[in-house]
Amino acid sequence: IFNCEIWPNLLYKNEEFLKTQILQPHEKVVIPAQRKLHSKPSLRSVNDEGKENTEEEERGDLKDSFEVTGFPILHGKNVMNPKACVLSSCFYIADKSSKESLIMFGDCESDSVYLPRLWNFLADEILVKGFMLKGIFIECSTVDMINVGFELLNTEKLYGHFIPFTLCQELLSFKSIIDEKLQASNKEHNTLANPYQDVFPINVFITHVKQTVTLDDPRYTILQQLKEHAVKNNINELFKFSIALNSHTYTL
Repeated sequence: IFNCEIWPNLLYKNEEFLKTQILQPHEKVVIPAQRKLHSKPSLRSVNDEGKENTEEEERGDLKDSFEVTGFPILHGKNVMNPKACVLSSCFYIADKSSKESLIMFGDCESDSVYLPRLWNFLADEILVKGFMLKGIFIECSTVDMINVGFELLNTEKLYGHFIPFTLCQELLSFKSIIDEKLQASNKEHNTLANPYQDVFPINVFITHVKQTVTLDDPRYTILQQLKEHAVKNNINELFKFSIALNSHTYTL
């Protein structure tokens, strides 16, 4: 597949077609909103008056740019070494011009370190910096698993992925962090306006659904279970769930 014929060589001719860059965890990278396809802006250039342009001047107005921040997330434990973590990544993309943003997740599961740190970051982006989180693209690969007694299977037996129950629990954690920050802000500034204004609703797009050899499409089952959990936990008006489908375009 990866022979540059069936799968295109996106790094053709020394990255002239697609420029790559390694992102370090929590590092924020600024990407100009407009740039020529084959251009590689240098750090220094000379303007018409003979003065050197700064990197910001060379790239244009940084207000019309995107910020991309990468974060490590947990994809489970190493089977051969349970003390070792298997990490994945997610990327937060913020449009500085429109003050809108979205976040895209790779494979992940609940944890007590990486996701709480990420939810806290997103809450500050929304409440402090004023970005509107337009979408969360996150995996939910399997339906809620039940045993003969129709009780939820022990989630500790899951590996590296979300089910509707655990994903809704994480969204509840995200909401709780937002609530705590809103309460602190309201006490400090005596704000009486709607605390959820410009915060919710947030679109949640489900990715990475694993197909099963069953008559029922797991995508519909997962979507239905997510909505049921959301109603049960009173967050159905705060998070709007959709399934991300191939060949479909979504406008946020």
